[in-house]
Amino acid sequence: MKKLTLLFLMLPNLFFANGLSSNEDFEVTVVKNTKALLLNSLAAKTDLSIELYLLKGNSKNKVTAKFNRRLRILDLNYATPGTYVITARLNNLYTDYLINVMDDKVVIVDEKTIRNPIFNHLNKKMSIELDSNKTEVLVKIEDFNGDVIFYENYSSEELHKKVFNLKNRYGRITTTVEYDNKKFVNEFVL
Repeated sequence: MKKLTLLFLMLPNLFFANGLSSNEDFEVTVVKNTKALLLNSLAAKTDLSIELYLLKGNSKNKVTAKFNRRLRILDLNYATPGTYVITARLNNLYTDYLINVMDDKVVIVDEKTIRNPIFNHLNKKMSIELDSNKTEVLVKIEDFNGDVIFYENYSSEELHKKVFNLKNRYGRITTTVEYDNKKFVNEFVL
């Protein structure tokens, strides 16, 4: 009964949670007749960053490429032909693009969006909601001194049912959630 009551108390937080985003405001398109990608955001002020990785066998190696932040164009003219992953971060919403770079063109093969977790706080209790079915999720909670309160791996199902009790804690609490090779950090004050 306590868990059910806590769930109802936390439901309003789901609708007003920080960082809820949609990739409807973000798109990647190939610039016609070039080996360049346009990373376009319809929102006026956005925090956009990109990373480029070359896939070879089972390894993923970070490579550099020309990215014009003002025009938001990723120039792949000097990239060697092969398969790459572009990780675009827009306001803590990650989208991975699988692309093929060929001698004369670039093709977007697939895309995968990784949403940031929703951190719900109520008094001295906290829950974390994921929009993912990943099996391994690392949760690390630290206090203002950097002392680790929790550090544990959970399945997404276990995390969905987990409520972290932070009684006897005060000050700034930092929560780090890692899954799908992405790291999400949330800070709040008790």
